Amino acid sequence: MSLCFSWGMVPFAFMSINSSSVQRYQNGEATSGIGSAEDREQFLAALRSSIEIFVNRMRSNSQRGRSIANDSSVQTLFMTLTAMHPQLLQYIHQQEDQRGICVTSH
Repeated sequence: MSLCFSWGMVPFAFMSINSSSVQRYQNGEATSGIGSAEDREQFLAALRSSIEIFVNRMRSNSQRGRSIANDSSVQTLFMTLTAMHPQLLQYIHQQEDQRGICVTSH
């Protein structure tokens, strides 16, 4: 179980990935349209990290009997994940479209 210590509103664990790309996604500046494979991988790494930290914070609060309403990190992570959701859906649709093209072309 990894711990996440907060510095302001940005958990330290976010900074270990690629802070510029994670910060870009946190601020809702994810690109729309088709991005490069590298952009997609950076997005997915930021998403995985956010989900992992979110789940760990929720478990930690639950084990300690604390309310998540008082945990600003959980609230920030929720907002981050909510902001990332449309981009995730777009990547899912792109994958589905690519699979459709591959299936029909064979």
